Amino acid sequence: MKQITLYTIQEWRKTHKNDLNEPIMKKNHDLKCEAEYYDKVASGEKTFEIRFNDRNFKVGDTITLHRSMSGVYAGQSLIVEITYILKDAEKYGLKEGFVILSIK
Repeated sequence: MKQITLYTIQEWRKTHKNDLNEPIMKKNHDLKCEAEYYDKVASGEKTFEIRFNDRNFKVGDTITLHRSMSGVYAGQSLIVEITYILKDAEKYGLKEGFVILSIK
């Protein structure tokens, strides 16, 4: 089973620095994630998210996934990092405006 490193936002900023040893100021996105998918991300089995790109996601940004059940927050959260973004792939079936985010 793949192990996922979970960070608080403060921990992530302390450990991810640029060449000048300054914190990399990337964006954090707070998103709901239905329990069945959240659990797969938490276990390391699911390493991607398919989302509408209304937030201008960037590689290096973090996502705080909030576990939800039928759209209601269930009280658990985890932070993942975006490592790759697939976009503009309509010819392969990805709807316009959507992205597939690789996460770790």
